[in-house]
Parts: sequence; structure tokens; C-alpha cells
Amino acid sequence: MIYLADIGGESRTRVLVLNGRRFPRATGRCIVAPDAEVPMVGYRPAPWEIECEDMLFSLAFLLTIPESTLWDRVGEPPVAVLNRARRIATRFMF
Repeated sequence: MIYLADIGGESRTRVLVLNGRRFPRATGRCIVAPDAEVPMVGYRPAPWEIECEDMLFSLAFLLTIPESTLWDRVGEPPVAVLNRARRIATRFMF
């Protein structure tokens, strides 16, 4: 799912939530990839960046944030995109 979240600073950022339901239930936190700025038209994402609609999420900056800092749900990524993001994120974590 894609949410607006408070990840520090003065503004809300779009984040791609990577975890399932059990992780937040057990820890009260969510694993998220923050929205990255798309530098220019025709930009080819790096292997650690995930494109979803008109957004780009950076898996190089994975965070865990309190579930309470997720604000408004703004989108639902396709299952294939979410699965790809989880596979790539697993490589970064281990």
C-alpha cells in the first residue's frame, strides 16, 4: 500500500509499505520505502528503485516507522510491483 507518512521533518512523504499484517501487529512498526524524486523525463530507475504509476520509491533508504505515523492511504501498487519490491528489499536487508 502507498501512504502519506510522517517520517521526520516538516512535511509528509509518500511511502511504499512493504510488510504484511503480522509485522506491525507484533512490533507496532512498518517497513517502508520513501518516495524518491524522479530526476527527469526518460530516467531509467536504478536496480534499488521501484516505479509505481508516476512515483519512484527508493529501497536503498528502507525505514521502519511507527504504524501510527501512517496517515492517508493514497494508492495500491500492483501485486507484481509489491512482490518485486519485497524481493529487492530482502537483498538489502541481508
